[in-house]
Amino acid sequence: GKAKAKGKGKAKTKSVPMPEPPADMPKKPASSMTLYASEQGLQLAKAAKGWMDLGAEGQKEWNEKYNQKVKEFDAAMKDFMKTAEAKKYFRLKHQAEKRGRLQKAKEKFLGSKGAAQEPKRPQSAYFSFLGEKRAELVAAGKGVGEVAKEVSQMWGAMTPEAKKVYEDRYEEAKQKYEEELKAYKSSDGFKLYERAVRSITATKRPAPKPAGKAGGGKKAEKAAKKTAGGRGKKAGRGRGGAGRGRGAAAAKAGGASSDSASDMMGSDSDSSSSSGSDSD
Repeated sequence: GKAKAKGKGKAKTKSVPMPEPPADMPKKPASSMTLYASEQGLQLAKAAKGWMDLGAEGQKEWNEKYNQKVKEFDAAMKDFMKTAEAKKYFRLKHQAEKRGRLQKAKEKFLGSKGAAQEPKRPQSAYFSFLGEKRAELVAAGKGVGEVAKEVSQMWGAMTPEAKKVYEDRYEEAKQKYEEELKAYKSSDGFKLYERAVRSITATKRPAPKPAGKAGGGKKAEKAAKKTAGGRGKKAGRGRGGAGRGRGAAAAKAGGASSDSASDMMGSDSDSSSSSGSDSD
C-alpha cells in the first residue's frame, strides 16, 4: 500500500553535526510571556490566554523584566565574544552550517530521480593493472603490503609494449569520462547547484546579532488571541486533535513573542538567511 511505497523512498542524508556550545557561553533570556508563565507556574498553553488578558499595561512588568535580562545577556555576550573559545566555536559552527547548506543544495539539484549523475573518474593504467593482479596475489595468501610491493615490481619490469595495453585502456576511458563530465556540467541541475555553491561561499561570516527588546509584546498578544480563539474550532476534532492544536498554537505564541529577534548565537539551521563562508 501507500505506507509500503513511502518506506521505499530515498533515505535522507545525515545532517552535518554542529559543534557543542561552550559551557560558559551566555544563554539567551526567555521571552516576556515565557517569564510570565514561569513565575505564574503555568504551562505556555494555559499562559497564552492569561497573557492576552493582561493587555499592554499588564504585560509591561514582564517586558521590563525581559529587557533587563537582555541587557545583562548582551553585556555578558560581548565579553564572551572576546575569548578565543567563542571565536573558535562560532568559526566551527559557521563551517558546519556552510557544509550543511552545500549538502542540501547538492541533494536538491543533483539528488533527485532523473538528475544528471557525476561520472566516475577512470583508474590510471597502473591501478587498472593492480586491480587485475590483486585477486590472484591475495588468493595466494599475500598480505596488503606484500601485494603492493609485488605489483609495483611487476609493473616496473613490464615492457613499454605490455604497459601500453593498460595505458590505451586508460586513455579510452578518460576520453569517455571527459565527454560524460562535459554533459554533466552542462545539465540544468548542475548549473543550479553551481549557482547555489557560489552564493553560499561568497558571503563572509556574519557577526552574531544581539537579542531584541520586548517592544510591547504585540506579536505575542496576536498569537495568544489566535490560540484562545482557535480552541473552539478545533474542539470538534476529538480530544487528541484538540490537544495537539492547543499545544502547537501555544508553542507558536511563545515563539512569536517579544524576543523574536535573531538569536545572538546565530541560527543552527541551514536557511539562506545565515548563509556565508569562512573567511579563515
